Amino acid sequence: MTSPPEAGAMRRLGRESAAYAVGGALSRVVNLLLLPAYTAAIPPREYGALAALLLLAALVTPLATLGLGASTGIAYFDRSGDTARARVVWTAAAVTLVTAAALVVIALTASERLSDALFESPEYRYPATLALLSAAASAVSQPLMLGVQFRRQVSRYVWISAATATFGGALGLVLVALAGRGVQGVLEAQLASQLLLLGVGAREAWIAGRPGFDMRTARDLLRLGLPLVPSFLFLLVLQQGNQFLLKELRGLRELGVYIVGHNLGLVMSLVVSGFTTAWMPFFLSFSRDPASGLSHLSRAMTYYVIGAGSLTLLFFVWARPAVGLLAADSYQDAYVAVGYSAAAYFLVGVFSVLLPPLYYAKQVWAVTLIQGVGVLVAVSLQAKLIGQLGVLGAGIGLAAGFLVLCLLLYAWLNLFQARYVRIPYDWRRILAFSSLITLGAIAFSLPVDVSALAAIAWSLGASAIVLVCTWMALNADERRALTVGIRNALCGQAKDPARL
Repeated sequence: MTSPPEAGAMRRLGRESAAYAVGGALSRVVNLLLLPAYTAAIPPREYGALAALLLLAALVTPLATLGLGASTGIAYFDRSGDTARARVVWTAAAVTLVTAAALVVIALTASERLSDALFESPEYRYPATLALLSAAASAVSQPLMLGVQFRRQVSRYVWISAATATFGGALGLVLVALAGRGVQGVLEAQLASQLLLLGVGAREAWIAGRPGFDMRTARDLLRLGLPLVPSFLFLLVLQQGNQFLLKELRGLRELGVYIVGHNLGLVMSLVVSGFTTAWMPFFLSFSRDPASGLSHLSRAMTYYVIGAGSLTLLFFVWARPAVGLLAADSYQDAYVAVGYSAAAYFLVGVFSVLLPPLYYAKQVWAVTLIQGVGVLVAVSLQAKLIGQLGVLGAGIGLAAGFLVLCLLLYAWLNLFQARYVRIPYDWRRILAFSSLITLGAIAFSLPVDVSALAAIAWSLGASAIVLVCTWMALNADERRALTVGIRNALCGQAKDPARL
C-alpha cells in the first residue's frame, strides 16, 4: 500500500508527539513526586548503588531484545493487512520470550556473582535478581507495546504507560517510605510495574490479532535487528557509561548526587521520547515513496531544534531552584548536571531526526558503526572530564558524547550521499538557533551566589529571554499558525485552520 503524506502531516506529528509527551509527563511526575521521599530514605551511597543496578538492567535489556525494537517497525510497515502485521508483533514477542527466559535463569543463579562484580560484596544479591527480572519482563513487553504504537492508538498507549508507571510509583512509595525497604523496595516496585505492563501489552496484542508465529518473519526480524544489538549497547554506554566512570573515579556518593541531577534533566526525555515515539511511524509511513515526505522531514528538523532547543535552555535556567525544592540538602550540588542531562536528550532527538535515510535504504547496520566510533571518542572525553570536574564533568561529557554522535551521523550521510535520500534541511535557521542554544547554555550555567528567592526571580527573567528568542526564530507564517493553534487549544476548538 502507498502512504502519501496527508495535508495535515506536520500537525499530525505534532499532535501525536504532544500526546506521547503528556503520557510520559504523567509517568515522570510520579517519579518527581517520589524523589523527596526516596532521597530522604536512601542515603547518597545507597542511591548510587541503586543507579548501578538500574544501569545493569538497562545494559542487558538490549541483549534480550536482540535489536527487535527497530526491526519490528521495519517489518511491520513492510506488510499490508492487520493479520500480517499482528503476526509480526507476536513473532517478535515470541523471539524475545526465549532470550528473556535465559535472562531469568541468570537472575536466579548468578546474582551473587553480579553483586560481587559490581560492589565487591554479595549484599546486593537480591536487588541484582530483581533488576534482571525487570529487564526480562521489559524485553518481552517491548514488541507488544510497539504494536499499540504502530496501530497509532496514541491515547491507549499513553493511558497504559501512565497507569503502569503510577502503579509502580505508588507501590514504591509504600515499600520505601512506609515499609523501609530502601533500594530493594524501589526494584520490587519496578518489577511489579513491568509485569503489569507485560500483561496489558499481551492483552492489547490479542485484541489486535490472535497469536501466530512466522519463521520467515522471525528471520527478517533477526536479520535486521541483530546488527543493531551493539548499537543499542553503544547508545547505552553513551547515555549511562559516565555513571560507571563516575563511580570508579569519584565514588558512590558523587554518583548518587549526579543521578539526582541527571534524573531532573531526564524530564527533557518526556518531550524527546514523545517526539521520537511518534517520529518512527511518521517517517516510515513514507518508506515506499520517500520523495513525497522530504518537505515534512525537513521542517520536522527545524521545528524540533527551535522547540526542543528552547526547552533545553529552560533546564539550565531552572536547575538550581528545582534541586533546591525537590532534593535533600546532601544532594544540592546535583544542579550542575541538570541542564547538560537535558541537552544530551535533546541531541538524542536530533540524531533520530537524521536517521530516515538509513531506514529507507535498509542500511540501519551503519548506525552500529557510527555509534561504535562515537563511543570511543565520548568515553575518552568523559573519563578526562569526570576525573577533573566530577559531577559537572559527567554532565558535560554526557552532552558532548551525543553531539559527537550527531556529527558523525551527518558526516556519514554526506560521505555516502549517493546511497541515501537527500533531505533539504533549512541549515541557516538550524545553525543559527543551535548557536543560540550553545551560548545560552554556557551563560545560564554560570554559578550565581544568591538567595533562593533571588534565584527564582533570576530564572523567571532568563525564561522570558528564552521565549522571546524562540518567538523571533519563527517566520511570520509560523508565528501566525502557532498563535492560532494556541488560541484554538485554549478555546477547545477541534479544528485548526492554520497549517504549518
